[in-house]
Amino acid sequence: MQTKEQYNQVLQQLKAYRLRLKVVYFLEHALVLLLMMAAIFILLPFAHALGGHDVVFKWLTFVLVWAALGYAGFFYFIKPLYHLIARPNSPSLDKVALDLGEKFPQVKDELSNAIQIVQQVKPAEKATYALAWAAFSRIATRCLSLPFKKSISTSVLKKRLGAFVGALSLCLVGYTYFPGHFAAGLSWISHPLKQMDQPERMIRVTPGNADVIRGQALEIQAKVTGQKVFKATLLASYDKGKYTDEIPLLPDQDNLFHYRFENINDPFSYQITVGKDKSA
Repeated sequence: MQTKEQYNQVLQQLKAYRLRLKVVYFLEHALVLLLMMAAIFILLPFAHALGGHDVVFKWLTFVLVWAALGYAGFFYFIKPLYHLIARPNSPSLDKVALDLGEKFPQVKDELSNAIQIVQQVKPAEKATYALAWAAFSRIATRCLSLPFKKSISTSVLKKRLGAFVGALSLCLVGYTYFPGHFAAGLSWISHPLKQMDQPERMIRVTPGNADVIRGQALEIQAKVTGQKVFKATLLASYDKGKYTDEIPLLPDQDNLFHYRFENINDPFSYQITVGKDKSA
């Protein structure tokens, strides 16, 4: 009777180890998916700023993002969750015991062999049955004092959790300071057709024509109406268009674009461009 109680205790110990192992495995993989989602959330505003007005780039990004999320969702969330919930008895306890034998030299492969023998031998085979239980009793005494569950490493889980907390903090900070950029990026992959039918975009630049004394500065201000814009380009043409400088611009909190030319010595013309649209 005592041996059978030990047998049940060892089985419960193995089941608890197996469950914890599968939970840790699931969490490790789920965090990979969450990290990928956080990375996409962080990168979307930059992708939108780079090619938000290019239809091909938009659809390519849309397809790649959802393909990556679909792949990661299946292999890093659905599949581990299925093994955790729908297959609670996998792997078998003798395989679990074999795995523990590699971690604990006190057990080796004796526990796995003892479990298999006890399960296979029939009570009718009295002599063999008694020997099987005697062998199991010896190994069970050693097993009950071993910390099976504590032997499961959680170092990978802790590293991924730390990385996710860092990525989540970055997402929250970015969204707090640039909510419009992130909202536009999310809208870009959730509704790829949404931004194709928008009001006409108008670019207003001040000053227009201006006479500047040699050596002085000129500050340019541009406002884009009709659409939310997250980047623009200042084209400065010198020597009647023989060479041109392209200067990237980002909007301020009032959605205005600014640039200041210092110490002007040569006449030049300039335009503000947003995608294919140019100022007059």
